[in-house]
Amino acid sequence: MNALPLKQIIPWALVLGGFTAVVFPAWAAPPTGLTPSFQSPYVIPAASKDGRSHWPLGGQTQYLADPTGKLTLEEVRHPSRGVLWQTNNADTLNLGGEKNTVHWFRWNLRPSEGAGTLLLDTGTVWMAQAQVYLLDGDRVMKTQHTGMDVPRNRRAYPDDRAVFPLELPPGKPLQVYLRVQSVFALLLIPRLVDPTTLHGDLTLRAMTSGAYMGLIGVMLVYNLILGLFLRDRKYWWYVGYSLAFGICGSVMSGAGHGVLLTHPGPAQSQGLGWVLVVSGFSIALLGLQFSREFFEIPQNAPRLNRWLTLWQVLGVLGLAASAGLGLGVGLFATDMFLLPTQLLIFGVAVWFWLQKARAARYFVIAQVPELLGVVVVVLAYVGQLPPNTLTLRGLEWGSALEIILFSLALADRYTLIRQEKEAALQSALTHESLAVKRLQENKELRRVNLMAEKAREKAESATALKDKFVSLVAHDMRSPFSSILVFAQTLEESQDPPLPPHQRELAAGILTRGRQVVLMVDELLTLNRLQTGKITPEVMPFSPRMMVDEVFLLKHLADEKGIRLENRVADGLVWHGDQRLLYQVIQNLVTNAIKFCRPGDTVTVFSPDDQTLSVRDTGVGIEPAFLPNLFNPEVKTTTPGTTGEPGTGMGLPLCHEIIAVHKGRLWVEPNPGGGSVFSFTLPPTPTT
Repeated sequence: MNALPLKQIIPWALVLGGFTAVVFPAWAAPPTGLTPSFQSPYVIPAASKDGRSHWPLGGQTQYLADPTGKLTLEEVRHPSRGVLWQTNNADTLNLGGEKNTVHWFRWNLRPSEGAGTLLLDTGTVWMAQAQVYLLDGDRVMKTQHTGMDVPRNRRAYPDDRAVFPLELPPGKPLQVYLRVQSVFALLLIPRLVDPTTLHGDLTLRAMTSGAYMGLIGVMLVYNLILGLFLRDRKYWWYVGYSLAFGICGSVMSGAGHGVLLTHPGPAQSQGLGWVLVVSGFSIALLGLQFSREFFEIPQNAPRLNRWLTLWQVLGVLGLAASAGLGLGVGLFATDMFLLPTQLLIFGVAVWFWLQKARAARYFVIAQVPELLGVVVVVLAYVGQLPPNTLTLRGLEWGSALEIILFSLALADRYTLIRQEKEAALQSALTHESLAVKRLQENKELRRVNLMAEKAREKAESATALKDKFVSLVAHDMRSPFSSILVFAQTLEESQDPPLPPHQRELAAGILTRGRQVVLMVDELLTLNRLQTGKITPEVMPFSPRMMVDEVFLLKHLADEKGIRLENRVADGLVWHGDQRLLYQVIQNLVTNAIKFCRPGDTVTVFSPDDQTLSVRDTGVGIEPAFLPNLFNPEVKTTTPGTTGEPGTGMGLPLCHEIIAVHKGRLWVEPNPGGGSVFSFTLPPTPTT
């Protein structure tokens, strides 16, 4: 690739910089609106009366900033003493621009009959200290404490999130005051919630955090092994980038507080803030270095490489300066460096994609979920999306998908490099072959033959490396996809709280598509093992008619479409072969026939002779253009079924390979009455 012209890069940088300058201040801006007095009491109905289990308090919240941290409860209760309260109008309360200060919040509540004991959930873990005062008129009924600086056995509720139990006497107006000393930027999603619902929410949060960290761990180990095996620096930068993302995500969500906050106190809560600063800068710096190595920017774009190096130096200097200027400056510097860097990486990848660099496609696609996750989180923080597990943790979902797709990008790039090496090797073999023809009659023939033999060994070694890599990727991709399937099924079946219909539909879609990917991986792995000789048929006698009857136990697929199944295989036939593999062949051919049949059609399995079995359907048939490559796994010939059923494109190539290892033959021909006939033969004697 030629060096990148700087004039083509500058417009991208201007666009991305403008986006950052517009979006970031809008996200960080605090809510507005002033009122000098309390609103009318917020009536809390009994859960049995309105069917609800939680009540958002964001729109009922009044707040004020206490920069000195010296205001008392008595002083903040009386506006006549110069205290000016502000009113929030959204479910979330974002004080992003005010770091490391004290804020007061208050609510005016009137519980109804049957409201009982509820929990005041602030929706955040980032409070150094928090005190709740429950007032009946001028009388303080109860005071509770929690926060990162408070030991766990002295907190109002045994969780890292700031939660306070409230015993609310029915029908009596009560005032709730909350004093918060924040660690840095403060985001509240206040609500009243019953204990059972909160327990379910915390369980779901723990499960999602576990799934996220498990996925990060699997991908780290997987790519660490690949990096050691391939001796490629790209994998090392990728592992560091993923590790920084995992640390940052666990600290932001609170999942890592139980490990890092061994002795709660101001020093450790400040330490968590510095963990965010270091991990945030590490994400930016390691991600930028990974992109430089991935696209080989020092060789392909020297001028761009100098600018990226300068940007990395500025990041290192910013991190070093933050250590001397304090946590508040460090967090602000992290925000202002991380987002532009991620957008810069995305812009560089898009540019390479536009330059027809094949390796950039997965890289660009991998960046999209993370950027969408940032947008979802920002919209949830400013109240444009409902704040829930899906939206508030959008960055985690996006980064998890990004890490998986980055792994695929590395695999794709390795495949591209291998293909280039194989092409070069093939070219070398061609030249060597010509040399052999010219030197056949001279004394150099033996030396040339020796060179050709070495070249053949190199080609076989490259092919073995490819097969080993395909097997390793196909086998190890099952673990992260299994984690995604478990999480998607948990979301789909979640009833406490139940997901909205459109979110449940999204979870079901993830589950369906994930199962299709796992099926494709299984078929790819079986095909690879057959081709490399790792699977040898276990030849045993069996009845083909009985095997077809076993396949027809799956007739619910045909019943759902109104398709008739007929078994006309002759009784008494005995074949020899691997029953497990041949069952897979018959099952694939029958399900494929059902896939392309319409209601009222028929699928018939019969034996034209003692060594042949055929599957005939009266469906829509096969496009003639697909017939030459129908059994070629490298050519995509799969199409949706008559009701839109998807396919992996690996079933027929797998059947062809299974019949081939049995020394048989598989072919297809059109059915005179419409549809297709797939047939295969086996040798008349047992294969060995």
